[in-house]
Amino acid sequence: MLADYMIYCWLDADGEIEEWVLVDMLAVAGMDLSQYVTIANRDKRNGFKAIPIANLKSSILAGEKTSDYRRSCNNAAPEGD
Repeated sequence: MLADYMIYCWLDADGEIEEWVLVDMLAVAGMDLSQYVTIANRDKRNGFKAIPIANLKSSILAGEKTSDYRRSCNNAAPEGD
């Protein structure tokens, strides 16, 4: 069964989410996926297609570069009592 949505995340050097996108998998299902490499999961039975982000643009519903968000939170003045 195909999921309706999938969230993809990229981690920074500290292992924290740096960027993420929410992808409409129903739109991706209409793409010709045979041209993309399949990367095996650790179980070696399942995997995922490595689709360049530029090819997913019409399928992306939301996204954020979270490092910018974390930077703005870290620079915010502390709340007073």
